[in-house]
Amino acid sequence: MARTIKRMTTSQIITDTVLGHDIVAVARIHRFFERFGERGLKRLFSQDEIMASYRGKNAVDRAFDAAVVQRLAGRFAVKEAVAKALGVGFKGLGCQRNPATSSPVTSSKSAFKRASWLEITLHSDGQSAPSIKLTGNAAAVAREKNISQWRVSHAHDGDMASATVLGLVFLQEKA
Repeated sequence: MARTIKRMTTSQIITDTVLGHDIVAVARIHRFFERFGERGLKRLFSQDEIMASYRGKNAVDRAFDAAVVQRLAGRFAVKEAVAKALGVGFKGLGCQRNPATSSPVTSSKSAFKRASWLEITLHSDGQSAPSIKLTGNAAAVAREKNISQWRVSHAHDGDMASATVLGLVFLQEKA
């Protein structure tokens, strides 16, 4: 069987990559839930991420069991891996930026406010490859670094969850 090879355009040529990896103890997420409950989870995860971790259980059956904790730990590892790939960590993501220069603002007291974990979300329907969506300061940092696509792999086994993310930078066509 003959294969047709599609010719790549210059906008499809990868010129750089950024890599992030993280490992999370599942017990860490479990302790967080015991301390802060579902309200605390909503500070870390979007409603879609929480529901995906419960895998469609209805409100009556939504026990916070070991499988749910493992899935949430995997999602949390993705968030931390993305922050590492961006090279700023969550303090850097929470840093306010001057809209005119996109430079970090360091003179105000609120310059180093806590980042929202909700700026990085993992979308996974179980049928296709998971994807990452960035908003807020996380998206601004990715734009500055010309990261336009992400690849993600995450897993959990027993008491550990792990994630590796790869940010792709494509050749920019000159105008």
